[in-house]
Amino acid sequence: MRMISIHAWVAALTLVIGRSSVCDAAPGPSAVLAVSIQDSGSLAWYSQQTGGAVESLGVLGAIGDHLVPGQWFVEGTRAIGTVRSEKGGLRWSMRSPVGVDRTFTLGTSSSLVVGGADVDRSGLADAIVVRERAKSPVYVWSVVRDPGVLDVGVPQEFQFGRRGDRPFFVDPDGTGDRVAVARQVAVGGVTVLWRSVNSASISIRRFPRARAFEGSPLPVRSPSGGDVIALVSKRADGKYRLFGYKPTSGRPAFPSRTIDAGTILIGDVLPDAPGEEVGVVADGAAVVTMINPWSQATATVPVPSRIPVDEINVNSFSGDRSVPPAVSCTSRDPRDGWKSGFVWKPNSDTQRFAVAVLPPDLTGNVRAVQVVTASGEPIQSLVSKGAGNGNREAWQDRRFTGQEYQATYGVVLLRVALITGGCILYRIDQPGVRID
Repeated sequence: MRMISIHAWVAALTLVIGRSSVCDAAPGPSAVLAVSIQDSGSLAWYSQQTGGAVESLGVLGAIGDHLVPGQWFVEGTRAIGTVRSEKGGLRWSMRSPVGVDRTFTLGTSSSLVVGGADVDRSGLADAIVVRERAKSPVYVWSVVRDPGVLDVGVPQEFQFGRRGDRPFFVDPDGTGDRVAVARQVAVGGVTVLWRSVNSASISIRRFPRARAFEGSPLPVRSPSGGDVIALVSKRADGKYRLFGYKPTSGRPAFPSRTIDAGTILIGDVLPDAPGEEVGVVADGAAVVTMINPWSQATATVPVPSRIPVDEINVNSFSGDRSVPPAVSCTSRDPRDGWKSGFVWKPNSDTQRFAVAVLPPDLTGNVRAVQVVTASGEPIQSLVSKGAGNGNREAWQDRRFTGQEYQATYGVVLLRVALITGGCILYRIDQPGVRID
């Protein structure tokens, strides 16, 4: 069984795509994979059964890492993993089910990370990064096959796609994953291209009815085998609509559905129903109702209070087209305000509530600012007060003072969503104390 989620924080969609991670492969009670952020900033991993039992999987990674759990070591058995931007490169770390750590370097801080797809069809996950070729709009893909069990040598590289395309992966016909890109068409519709890592032959399919979509496409297992390509479009009223298309014909695969912002889960939670189910978890919700888009059968699945994660992360450290959850944000130190310009005030100069003054390099590029708990749960959205004082934007709280945050929550995180995509995360250890 696999499950996929779209994290929709601050009313924007971040697509984090995964296979076989959030749920166990065997029919029966499903296990949800989740992380929580510890006081030290490190990440604790858990597997929570739908019946309520929780298994600790250990501690791996920290705030700012991308999460890439997957079937790295044994087919059908998931292992936890992270990717960290370090000195301009990307360091991949994964822990086997018997506690053995494996690390290697692949990609740069400007690469798009794709972790978990089995593009060589071996039964184990492959590590993939995508970058633009120097002085060219062409995408270069780098693939390391089965890094959990094979020596990591020189990655396989090939060119595929171009600037503006949305990379992802898909199994179009039930024979295995291919690398893929989705391309918006100026005259309307969406064109999807895919290819095998072993062949330069490219398949192209146009979806003439498809609308402009958010984030990356989603592969959803169909009743007949292979994947349906799901696209999420944003409506004028701020809500989202989920569409499904058959990759081999371009025709609709199931009736479209209106969905709210939240975490979209896709997985086979109804073993007697054809294909996979789709559900949306609102922030703070305790359960999610999964609906099979083909049979319309439903199932209610408990979700943990921790942050659910999936087997594949399609995201970039340099800023993507959407807003990641807290654990995928780029972390900044609030204590370097003397050189960056960041300030946290427990009480503003004009009101009693807390205020954050952001560095000038973010001015004009901030979509939203939220205070969240140390585990990533949203607490309060801040309100923009405009730019001033060295061309720095001030964001005002209208509910809590810094002292109230500290008394109620202890450590909090300030999540800054960027207009150009991605987000910045500041860890406020003592919200009741001024930081600059």
